[in-house]
Amino acid sequence: MDKVQKKSKTDRKERHNNRGKKAKTKKKLSKHFKNMVCLSAVIAISIGVLLSPVFSLQTITLSKTKYVDTVALEKKLATQKGKNLLLLDKDDVLAIVKSNPYVSSATISKRPLHSLVITIKEREPVAILLTNDVSYLIDKDNRILQVKQDNDGYNLPIISGVELKNGEKLGDVIDNDGILLALKLVIENSDELSQLIQEINVKSRHDVLLYTNQGIEVRFGDEKNATEKLRKLFDIIEQVVLPRSLNGEIEYVDMRYVSGPVIKMKSGQNISDGDLSLAQNVPQG
Repeated sequence: MDKVQKKSKTDRKERHNNRGKKAKTKKKLSKHFKNMVCLSAVIAISIGVLLSPVFSLQTITLSKTKYVDTVALEKKLATQKGKNLLLLDKDDVLAIVKSNPYVSSATISKRPLHSLVITIKEREPVAILLTNDVSYLIDKDNRILQVKQDNDGYNLPIISGVELKNGEKLGDVIDNDGILLALKLVIENSDELSQLIQEINVKSRHDVLLYTNQGIEVRFGDEKNATEKLRKLFDIIEQVVLPRSLNGEIEYVDMRYVSGPVIKMKSGQNISDGDLSLAQNVPQG
């Protein structure tokens, strides 16, 4: 009898434990189900928000620029309008902006709810490259920025004597030693050049030719002591050419001599650096 009672108690205890386990399992499943429902709701809401027209890109604002054609750039960027601002890939936008050779870098900022602000840092033209009967504006890194138009108003030194053979296009960096030499002269002596030089011919990098704003040919030689030679050339222009209006009387100025520049007059007379005062007495033709 005792064994029967013990077994009965054990069975009741097991049934109780089983009911407890089932209740706990049911409770866990119910909690898991609630979590799944909540997660599904969050996902659904998130998708709804992402696809909502509330976050569609409507306005693109570009910073003020000096060289970049913002109207043309805005037309290219119009392909991004209507896209979800939160999902918008900044790299895609940056690729469009940097397709303009004048753009050095750009910062893209998303502004809720539907605006994009683009701040542009520009490259600046420093010279005009004349080659293959086409004029290009180039920057300090030898990059082609644009084809120059006759009426665009740029007053920059011209680099000539170079022929491009590699099919360079807008945005390309030109690999040419002669142009690099000319740019070095332009960048390192910008003040002097802006007052003196109209053109730099680098057909031979060891025998560079300059043409002054008065049209006088200057046999400059190589880039050695360039700043000093330009200073002396400036003295010649100020002391000899301008006061006496000798533009038509000078055949060329030779800066290649170690002793100093020599002025070759069309009359056959040679005037050295130490005799500039003589040039002031040369009769005008």
